[in-house]
Amino acid sequence: MRSSNRLAKSFALALTSALTLSALMAAPLQLANSALAAPPATKSIFVSRDATLGIEEYKLPSNGLSILLCERHATPVVTVNVVFRVGSRNEAVGYTGSTHFLEHMMFKGTNIHDPLKQTGLDDVLKKVGGINNATTSYDRTNYYELVPKQAINLCLELEADRMRHLLLRESDRKAEMTVVRNELERGEDDPSQLLEMNTFATAFREHPYHHPVIGWRSDVEGVPTERLRQFYNDFYYPNNATLVVIGDFDKAATLKEIESKFGAIPKSPKPFPTVYTTEPPQEGERRFTVSRGKELARVMVAYHTPRGIDRATYPLDILQSVLGGDSRKSSRLYKRLIETGLASDCYAANYTLKDPGLFIISATVQPGIDPKMVEAAIQEEVNKLSEKQITAEELRLARSSISKRFRLSLSDPMGLAQSLTEGIAVGSWKWWASYPRDVQTATAEEALSSAKKFFLDKSKTVGYYLPTDFKTDAAAIAQIKPTKPTENLGESSSDIKDATATVEKVSTRNAGADLDKAKTWQERVERYCMPNGMTVLLARVAEGADRADLHESDKSSPKSPIRGTVAVSGKIRAGDFYSQIGKSAVPDVTAELLTYGTKKFSKEQISTQMEEMGVSLNFSNGTFFHEFESEVAAEDLPKLLSLIGSEMRQPKFQQSDLDLVLKLSQASIKEKMTDTGEVAWNSLVRSLYKPGCVYYAPELSKQMDELSSISLSDIENYHQKFYSPGNTVLAVIGDIDIAAVKKLLEAEFGDWKGEAAPAIKVDISGLIDRSGAKASKNRLTTELADKANVDIAIGKPVDVSLKSNDYLAAMIGNAVLGYDSFACRLAPVRDKLGLTYSISSHITEPHYPYSPWSIDLSVNPVNVDRSLEVVRKIVADFNKNGVTIKELETEQDHLAGVYLVGLRSIRSIAKKLTDYEQLSLPVSYMDTFGKRVKNVTLKEVNQAAGHYFRLDDAVTSVCGTLNSPSENQGKNANQSKPKQNRF
Repeated sequence: MRSSNRLAKSFALALTSALTLSALMAAPLQLANSALAAPPATKSIFVSRDATLGIEEYKLPSNGLSILLCERHATPVVTVNVVFRVGSRNEAVGYTGSTHFLEHMMFKGTNIHDPLKQTGLDDVLKKVGGINNATTSYDRTNYYELVPKQAINLCLELEADRMRHLLLRESDRKAEMTVVRNELERGEDDPSQLLEMNTFATAFREHPYHHPVIGWRSDVEGVPTERLRQFYNDFYYPNNATLVVIGDFDKAATLKEIESKFGAIPKSPKPFPTVYTTEPPQEGERRFTVSRGKELARVMVAYHTPRGIDRATYPLDILQSVLGGDSRKSSRLYKRLIETGLASDCYAANYTLKDPGLFIISATVQPGIDPKMVEAAIQEEVNKLSEKQITAEELRLARSSISKRFRLSLSDPMGLAQSLTEGIAVGSWKWWASYPRDVQTATAEEALSSAKKFFLDKSKTVGYYLPTDFKTDAAAIAQIKPTKPTENLGESSSDIKDATATVEKVSTRNAGADLDKAKTWQERVERYCMPNGMTVLLARVAEGADRADLHESDKSSPKSPIRGTVAVSGKIRAGDFYSQIGKSAVPDVTAELLTYGTKKFSKEQISTQMEEMGVSLNFSNGTFFHEFESEVAAEDLPKLLSLIGSEMRQPKFQQSDLDLVLKLSQASIKEKMTDTGEVAWNSLVRSLYKPGCVYYAPELSKQMDELSSISLSDIENYHQKFYSPGNTVLAVIGDIDIAAVKKLLEAEFGDWKGEAAPAIKVDISGLIDRSGAKASKNRLTTELADKANVDIAIGKPVDVSLKSNDYLAAMIGNAVLGYDSFACRLAPVRDKLGLTYSISSHITEPHYPYSPWSIDLSVNPVNVDRSLEVVRKIVADFNKNGVTIKELETEQDHLAGVYLVGLRSIRSIAKKLTDYEQLSLPVSYMDTFGKRVKNVTLKEVNQAAGHYFRLDDAVTSVCGTLNSPSENQGKNANQSKPKQNRF
């Protein structure tokens, strides 16, 4: 995947096909033009239809291209997604990582769309607005665009053009190689990715899953262009691809466009190379240890599993759900590893792949704890699964959770596209479509049988990641609590029964209603203030069971996973702004503790209900606000609001829970102390702001010390002072009956009382005056050992915010400079010079003034000075010559499109509404954004850009292993496969 900013480190990988070498050399331009202009050889043929999901399958008989169409008309956006059935499993020694490398090269151009002529894919899509990217995994590669619906034909043309007409220039490969290598280096510095890569490499010795998706370093550095071209010509054809279109489009017109654009592309002239290597049964436990860095220790245990499409996947997925992890407080792993203080996070994951995969259990070890204790605890939990059936309640909760999560994944067109991608990779989209029904048939007996069959010592691989200075702490070990036996999860208390009764009494459905036909959000959203001061925003945005194109028999299906969903977003004026010096972590700890139990619901009851609904609900702490968001099936809304009301109003803060959260917070800070990006940023803000300023952050070691001073009374007082109806905004958006929701809100929040917090005001007094600082004082360097990658943050405070008159002008100017890595002024740092995987310019906290404007990038240690020199030259030229009229017009269109796409789901709509309301901005801002951004003048943009975005007084913070960069050159890493989002 092509990442674009500092926060996107966990994104995946990607590329696609081109023309045969002989044909390309013979007449590349002629063929490129013919693919777009020639009429299709045949019309598409209807293949099948899934009525419950509304997905129709077609095929082009001329070349075998599979087509999946799924209409979603709730928001005016479209996703175009092309999935190629080729991944790292199709590679071998000498060209590992080729699929991912080609993914990057896929954006380097064709004769028609060439970045060197400013006609590349990113250049063309820039004016449209939206999102485009690509990902690579073990079994597939996909390319996608998420755009306003008017751009659907452009996306189809772009995908058809690059399917067989990629240029694959040697100069592009050389420049992109260092970009891919920097991506690899970023992965090296992530201990979890490093551990997972080594786990796959150890568990698989013969099958290609042995190789990391990103490839081995020497292959990435050395693979020749002709080898990439051969790989490209082996796999990238329409008969090895599925085209997925989801969103607000006209089916007949879109099919005609697909036939026109893709119909003349030739199919593969020969059979695709097959993967015939199979992994033989493992004949004994395998172990390995990775020792480097200073991060927390980690333990990973893996077992071999069958192919994803095998029946055993369903009971294994049930077992994954039962084991759970740190995010599910009623799960077995949470109780065994988190509550006992053995681990700071953990998870179980059944990696369902095209070929036999792995079932992985992983944990991050708490400081001072012996990893052997964590491994032993994991093994005991695994043994329990093989010795005794899971309980009936555990089975019920797992089935419910999996089914609901699948259903909820369909509400966002991009989420649906990615979910479909994984299904196509594993076996077929029909297997994916039937998954939520088939998994309901998995039994406790099958789960027990699968555990006995697959969780064997002889087929187990165990990996440790240990910091180089690792040592155990006898005192910490002595404080470990006795392990609790696994309880019968989800036993219905009277409180849970009462909540269920509420669900039955108040229906949020408006059966048979059409989509809200109002044209503007101002018309669609009902805003009102409750007598106690809480502000509420409601809107019906629905699609699914009410769709007119479904047959009556389809509408009545009780198993339909596309029936309505509802998003709830809340924003409370209670963030870091209201913290005290020396107690900076109180807001964060308070937010975390809200889900640890209330006067009405225990911690386990809350977790059990969340699991039953297939959702998560966490309160997060930010600079100015606490916020939460969730999305549930419409029938679960009363239960969700009951939990939210109880957590916000009547949390039951207990000392044991505070102790646990403080311990987890300490582990989190310790991890940050070894993260180059976190350390660079922390150094930067401490150089720009004074203690007491909301944007200041204490040194990480001091943050650790502060935790020990936090008491239960600190938490209780903070909550009592800032959690009040006058501080709270709540949005409920989706398939709702507004009158019914009002009754629910009155029942949950009507008698809530409390005073509003003082208004937020940020002024210049919190800034450090650096006007007289010498240049040498404006560069900060922090050395961290064993890092392959260096993070750089360049920044300074800027007096601009969402409510500033020149905010949109500043926003446009920053976009021209480089709010992402592509088609902007900063793009050459990556695209032409290959110095970084990601570079971006952004205002970090636009809600209020004086937050940092920063340019962030990551580089190899040897490229630090060169990268900084290039960045400074680009910014200096930007300041001298300003924004051009062409750049202005492009970014105006781009930002308008991006904004529209950003409102593609009810969850994003709800969040935008709460954001605006807390800033006293009207709902109409959502309607007028495009008009307002297009009314900004060139003069206004250049005035804002010249005022805010200068590096003369900026501070540069650099963090990494800087003294001996040569030591980093021989290490290998993997951009590991993202966790499956199949449901």
